[in-house]
Amino acid sequence: MLAPTTTQFEDNSKQEGFSFVFYCDKCGWQWQTGFMPFQTQGFQLPIDEVIHGMLWTLQHRQAYENANREAGVVFNRCRICGDRFCDDCLLHAQLSTCGDCLENSED
Repeated sequence: MLAPTTTQFEDNSKQEGFSFVFYCDKCGWQWQTGFMPFQTQGFQLPIDEVIHGMLWTLQHRQAYENANREAGVVFNRCRICGDRFCDDCLLHAQLSTCGDCLENSED
């Protein structure tokens, strides 16, 4: 499983489906994925608990990886520290540098 794009994230998944929230590493601005419903893959309800668990785990992993990739587009990576920031916190987007790293490089 991929490491989360941002330092802080929440997994708000339930039995009915999957949802994730990612936070800017600096200000905490949040970006939430859309809800992705759990699919029984053609199995008739009620399905065996083992099959349900396997399907849910597989779909959860896929939903997380898709959400994580989307978050990688939403949040900018500082080229120096590697943290992820919202557009407002990446002060110098053309330099791909966060404010803290820019200040430290000027010292």
